[in-house]
Amino acid sequence: MTTRLSRRPLAVLIALALWTIAAARPASAGVQFYDNLADFQAATSTILEVTFEGLPSGPIASPLQLGHIVFTGAALRIDTPGLDPALGFPDPPLLSNGLAGVGTDEMWLTFNTGRNPNGVYALGFDFTNNDNFEHVIEVYAYDGSPIGGHGIQQIPHTRGFVGFRSPIPVGWVHWVPTGGEVQDVAIDNVRTDALPTPAKASTWGAVRALYH
Repeated sequence: MTTRLSRRPLAVLIALALWTIAAARPASAGVQFYDNLADFQAATSTILEVTFEGLPSGPIASPLQLGHIVFTGAALRIDTPGLDPALGFPDPPLLSNGLAGVGTDEMWLTFNTGRNPNGVYALGFDFTNNDNFEHVIEVYAYDGSPIGGHGIQQIPHTRGFVGFRSPIPVGWVHWVPTGGEVQDVAIDNVRTDALPTPAKASTWGAVRALYH
Protein backbone atom coordinates (compact mmCIF):
# COMPACT_ATOMS: atom_id res chain seq x y z
CA MET A 1 0.00 0.00 0.00
CA THR A 2 2.94 2.30 -0.61
CA THR A 3 2.62 2.95 -4.37
CA ARG A 4 -0.34 4.00 -6.47
CA LEU A 5 -0.94 1.90 -9.57
CA SER A 6 -3.27 4.39 -11.22
CA ARG A 7 -5.33 7.41 -10.31
CA ARG A 8 -8.09 6.28 -12.67
CA PRO A 9 -8.08 2.45 -12.78
CA LEU A 10 -9.87 0.57 -15.54
CA ALA A 11 -12.94 -0.18 -13.39
CA VAL A 12 -13.65 3.52 -12.87
CA LEU A 13 -13.17 4.33 -16.57
CA ILE A 14 -15.62 1.56 -17.50
CA ALA A 15 -18.10 2.81 -14.89
CA LEU A 16 -17.87 6.36 -16.23
CA ALA A 17 -18.55 5.11 -19.75
CA LEU A 18 -21.56 3.04 -18.65
CA TRP A 19 -23.30 5.80 -16.78
CA THR A 20 -22.59 8.29 -19.58
CA ILE A 21 -24.34 5.94 -22.01
CA ALA A 22 -27.22 5.43 -19.59
CA ALA A 23 -27.64 9.16 -19.08
CA ALA A 24 -27.86 9.67 -22.85
CA ARG A 25 -30.76 7.23 -23.28
CA PRO A 26 -33.97 9.01 -24.35
CA ALA A 27 -36.07 7.01 -21.86
CA SER A 28 -34.23 8.50 -18.89
CA ALA A 29 -35.89 7.79 -15.55
CA GLY A 30 -35.05 11.24 -14.22
CA VAL A 31 -32.69 10.28 -11.38
CA GLN A 32 -31.47 13.35 -9.50
CA PHE A 33 -28.09 13.32 -7.73
CA TYR A 34 -26.95 15.36 -4.72
CA ASP A 35 -23.46 16.15 -3.47
CA ASN A 36 -24.45 17.55 -0.09
CA LEU A 37 -26.69 16.33 2.70
CA ALA A 38 -28.69 19.54 3.15
CA ASP A 39 -29.98 19.58 -0.44
CA PHE A 40 -30.66 15.85 -0.33
CA GLN A 41 -32.72 16.11 2.86
CA ALA A 42 -34.65 19.07 1.46
CA ALA A 43 -35.61 17.04 -1.61
CA THR A 44 -36.44 13.71 0.10
CA SER A 45 -37.95 12.30 3.28
CA THR A 46 -35.26 9.78 4.13
CA ILE A 47 -34.49 8.03 7.37
CA LEU A 48 -31.09 7.04 8.72
CA GLU A 49 -31.30 3.29 8.13
CA VAL A 50 -27.75 1.97 8.54
CA THR A 51 -24.72 2.88 10.57
CA PHE A 52 -21.87 0.49 11.25
CA GLU A 53 -21.61 1.10 14.97
CA GLY A 54 -21.20 -1.97 17.16
CA LEU A 55 -19.45 -4.01 14.46
CA PRO A 56 -15.86 -5.08 15.19
CA SER A 57 -12.93 -3.60 13.29
CA GLY A 58 -11.61 -5.80 10.51
CA PRO A 59 -12.82 -8.02 7.65
CA ILE A 60 -16.52 -8.92 7.64
CA ALA A 61 -18.40 -11.49 5.58
CA SER A 62 -19.97 -10.48 2.28
CA PRO A 63 -22.86 -10.20 1.61
CA LEU A 64 -23.63 -8.13 4.70
CA GLN A 65 -27.27 -7.31 5.44
CA LEU A 66 -28.07 -4.43 7.78
CA GLY A 67 -31.67 -3.30 7.96
CA HIS A 68 -33.17 -3.68 4.47
CA ILE A 69 -29.82 -3.11 2.71
CA VAL A 70 -27.49 -5.85 1.49
CA PHE A 71 -23.86 -4.80 0.93
CA THR A 72 -21.79 -7.00 -1.37
CA GLY A 73 -18.10 -6.64 -2.25
CA ALA A 74 -15.06 -8.72 -3.07
CA ALA A 75 -13.82 -8.38 0.53
CA LEU A 76 -15.60 -6.04 2.93
CA ARG A 77 -14.13 -4.67 6.15
CA ILE A 78 -15.23 -2.42 8.99
CA ASP A 79 -12.94 0.55 9.57
CA THR A 80 -13.08 2.19 12.98
CA PRO A 81 -11.90 5.46 14.57
CA GLY A 82 -8.24 5.47 15.53
CA LEU A 83 -6.90 3.48 12.56
CA ASP A 84 -3.69 4.96 11.15
CA PRO A 85 -4.05 6.65 7.73
CA ALA A 86 -0.35 5.94 7.11
CA LEU A 87 -1.28 2.25 6.94
CA GLY A 88 -3.90 2.84 4.23
CA PHE A 89 -6.91 3.49 6.44
CA PRO A 90 -9.24 6.48 5.87
CA ASP A 91 -7.79 9.98 5.80
CA PRO A 92 -9.45 12.02 7.25
CA PRO A 93 -9.68 9.54 10.13
CA LEU A 94 -13.13 8.19 10.88
CA LEU A 95 -15.37 9.77 13.51
CA SER A 96 -17.49 6.60 13.65
CA ASN A 97 -17.38 3.14 12.12
CA GLY A 98 -17.48 2.88 8.32
CA LEU A 99 -17.64 0.20 5.64
CA ALA A 100 -14.78 -0.18 3.14
CA GLY A 101 -12.99 -3.08 1.48
CA VAL A 102 -9.82 -5.13 1.73
CA GLY A 103 -8.19 -3.99 -1.49
CA THR A 104 -10.83 -2.41 -3.73
CA ASP A 105 -13.66 -0.55 -1.97
CA GLU A 106 -16.09 -1.20 -4.85
CA MET A 107 -19.42 -2.58 -3.65
CA TRP A 108 -23.06 -3.22 -4.59
CA LEU A 109 -26.07 -2.24 -2.50
CA THR A 110 -29.35 -4.13 -2.99
CA PHE A 111 -32.58 -3.93 -1.03
CA ASN A 112 -34.81 -6.46 0.75
CA THR A 113 -37.68 -4.16 1.65
CA GLY A 114 -40.54 -6.67 1.55
CA ARG A 115 -42.33 -4.61 -1.12
CA ASN A 116 -43.19 -5.67 -4.66
CA PRO A 117 -40.96 -4.73 -6.27
CA ASN A 118 -38.17 -4.37 -3.74
CA GLY A 119 -36.25 -1.14 -4.03
CA VAL A 120 -35.82 2.38 -2.72
CA TYR A 121 -36.69 5.75 -4.20
CA ALA A 122 -33.86 7.68 -2.53
CA LEU A 123 -30.54 6.80 -0.95
CA GLY A 124 -27.55 8.74 0.32
CA PHE A 125 -24.45 8.17 2.41
CA ASP A 126 -21.38 9.91 3.82
CA PHE A 127 -17.90 8.90 2.67
CA THR A 128 -14.29 9.73 3.47
CA ASN A 129 -12.23 10.68 0.44
CA ASN A 130 -8.66 9.53 -0.14
CA ASP A 131 -6.24 11.53 -2.34
CA ASN A 132 -8.29 10.93 -5.51
CA PHE A 133 -10.59 13.51 -7.02
CA GLU A 134 -13.43 11.49 -8.50
CA HIS A 135 -15.58 8.48 -7.65
CA VAL A 136 -18.62 7.01 -9.42
CA ILE A 137 -22.08 5.88 -8.32
CA GLU A 138 -24.37 3.95 -10.70
CA VAL A 139 -28.11 3.42 -10.22
CA TYR A 140 -30.13 0.52 -11.65
CA ALA A 141 -33.86 -0.10 -11.80
CA TYR A 142 -35.34 -3.19 -10.18
CA ASP A 143 -35.19 -5.01 -13.54
CA GLY A 144 -31.44 -4.35 -13.78
CA SER A 145 -31.52 -1.63 -16.42
CA PRO A 146 -29.20 1.35 -15.80
CA ILE A 147 -31.12 4.55 -15.10
CA GLY A 148 -28.42 6.96 -13.97
CA GLY A 149 -24.86 7.54 -12.92
CA HIS A 150 -22.85 10.31 -11.34
CA GLY A 151 -19.19 11.22 -10.99
CA ILE A 152 -18.53 12.68 -7.53
CA GLN A 153 -15.77 15.26 -7.51
CA GLN A 154 -14.50 15.62 -3.98
CA ILE A 155 -11.50 17.51 -2.59
CA PRO A 156 -8.88 14.95 -1.48
CA HIS A 157 -8.78 14.00 2.20
CA THR A 158 -12.16 15.52 3.05
CA ARG A 159 -15.51 14.09 4.09
CA GLY A 160 -18.11 13.94 1.34
CA PHE A 161 -21.72 12.97 0.68
CA VAL A 162 -23.55 11.49 -2.30
CA GLY A 163 -27.24 10.77 -2.71
CA PHE A 164 -29.99 10.43 -5.28
CA ARG A 165 -33.75 10.28 -5.69
CA SER A 166 -35.64 8.40 -8.38
CA PRO A 167 -39.26 8.41 -9.60
CA ILE A 168 -39.15 4.58 -9.95
CA PRO A 169 -37.91 1.88 -7.56
CA VAL A 170 -34.14 1.43 -7.55
CA GLY A 171 -33.04 -2.16 -7.14
CA TRP A 172 -29.25 -1.90 -7.23
CA VAL A 173 -26.64 0.74 -6.48
CA HIS A 174 -23.03 0.30 -7.61
CA TRP A 175 -20.41 2.30 -5.68
CA VAL A 176 -17.06 2.58 -7.50
CA PRO A 177 -14.54 4.64 -5.51
CA THR A 178 -11.07 5.28 -6.89
CA GLY A 179 -7.86 4.20 -5.21
CA GLY A 180 -9.21 2.05 -2.40
CA GLU A 181 -6.42 -0.43 -3.05
CA VAL A 182 -4.05 2.19 -1.64
CA GLN A 183 -6.20 4.08 0.88
CA ASP A 184 -9.70 3.22 2.05
CA VAL A 185 -12.79 5.17 1.03
CA ALA A 186 -15.24 4.29 3.82
CA ILE A 187 -19.01 4.90 3.73
CA ASP A 188 -21.29 5.56 6.70
CA ASN A 189 -24.74 6.85 7.70
CA VAL A 190 -26.77 5.30 4.89
CA ARG A 191 -30.13 7.02 4.44
CA THR A 192 -33.06 5.61 2.46
CA ASP A 193 -36.55 6.68 1.43
CA ALA A 194 -39.06 3.88 0.85
CA LEU A 195 -41.63 6.08 -0.90
CA PRO A 196 -41.29 8.31 -3.98
CA THR A 197 -40.88 12.01 -3.23
CA PRO A 198 -43.65 14.01 -4.96
CA ALA A 199 -42.27 16.10 -7.82
CA LYS A 200 -42.36 19.83 -7.29
CA ALA A 201 -44.44 21.94 -9.67
CA SER A 202 -41.37 23.06 -11.60
CA THR A 203 -40.46 19.41 -12.18
CA TRP A 204 -43.73 18.24 -13.74
CA GLY A 205 -43.15 20.07 -17.00
CA ALA A 206 -39.87 18.23 -17.53
CA VAL A 207 -41.48 14.89 -16.64
CA ARG A 208 -44.41 15.43 -19.05
CA ALA A 209 -41.97 16.40 -21.81
CA LEU A 210 -40.51 12.89 -21.72
CA TYR A 211 -43.82 11.51 -22.97
CA HIS A 212 -44.50 13.96 -25.84
